[in-house]
Amino acid sequence: MKKMIIFAVTVFFIGACAYAHRLYTVGKQSQAMDPPAVVGLECPDKPNCVSSLAKEGDTHRIDPLTDFGGDEPLAKIRTVLADMNIVISGDDPRFVHGEATSKIFEFVDDVDIMVAEDEQAAFHIRSASRVGYADMGVNLKRVEEIRRRLAIKSDGKVRDPGNTD
Repeated sequence: MKKMIIFAVTVFFIGACAYAHRLYTVGKQSQAMDPPAVVGLECPDKPNCVSSLAKEGDTHRIDPLTDFGGDEPLAKIRTVLADMNIVISGDDPRFVHGEATSKIFEFVDDVDIMVAEDEQAAFHIRSASRVGYADMGVNLKRVEEIRRRLAIKSDGKVRDPGNTD
């Protein structure tokens, strides 16, 4: 009986190590991939993406980033992303692309923010995983953290969206 237990534990351990190695390999592959061409900030048909440009009723749909005050909103967005260890690439005056890398398996997620063309929002945002199917809510949590940080004034107080000063 003791040998059976030792054998089962060994097989389980080897399987767990193989699975962890596979996840690590996929994470490294996602780093080597080019970011997807962003056209309208759409989400693929997988639950590992959120976007403010998804249609109403779509499970990917989130609210856009509203006006959070300040003279240089894109500069504040870039600062918030950098503070969250999101690597920013490109220098477009109406669009910010960032890459967020997970700590353990180093999966790369793309974060895209663009100036809204419509009157209802200040900025549209999309956060999506490059590989895999599900993200356990990571992209939604990331967008909500970006939203929370943008709402903080320079004096450290949270901005009241109903107050215009």
